[in-house]
Amino acid sequence: MNIYRFDREVGTPVEQFGNTGVTLSRILLTAGPAQVSCIHLDPEGRIGEHRGTAPELFLIVEGEGWVSGSGQEQIPVRAGEAVFWERGEQRSSGTRKGMTAMVIVGDSVEPRRFLTECRRVPLTV
Repeated sequence: MNIYRFDREVGTPVEQFGNTGVTLSRILLTAGPAQVSCIHLDPEGRIGEHRGTAPELFLIVEGEGWVSGSGQEQIPVRAGEAVFWERGEQRSSGTRKGMTAMVIVGDSVEPRRFLTECRRVPLTV
């Protein structure tokens, strides 16, 4: 058995897209096109708006914040909720108090088979 860390202290600050207070801890890169990471957003942290190059599942595991698509309002999210963006969809997120999310990015990411949808937001590409 091996024990690993993915907390903020072992992560890397990410400043592209106009991000503020964002630390990324990479977790897994599969043989196929997929990657799993943990993103730590500091209080008042923000991931700037950008167009995703692959489907992305953003699972909030701690805290609360907001997510948005291109030109959309900020939609509140909290621990226990997951956000799915399609390939090419604009995306951004942020928090007032801090938020931690597991992020799975890849062509084969398809949450609809297992996750229960709680609300739908129109797709913006």
